[in-house]
Amino acid sequence: MFKASLFAVSLIVCLISPSTIAASASEAVSPTLKTDYHCANGVDECPAGWFCCGPIIPGVGGICRLLGEGEVCLA
Repeated sequence: MFKASLFAVSLIVCLISPSTIAASASEAVSPTLKTDYHCANGVDECPAGWFCCGPIIPGVGGICRLLGEGEVCLA
């Protein structure tokens, strides 16, 4: 019984791992709405197509936002 349970757990881990790795890799490649990107701090820049919105906080900067058509940044 123990061997069967261990096999089942091993099989599940093997099946889940590739999808987890793929998801992690895709997040690293393209910007996501789940992450706060900072800007106007002398170090970071917004991803392409995103806008730097205020308030601009010293030492932190602003926050990059992906705006839709007709949307604007408000401080």
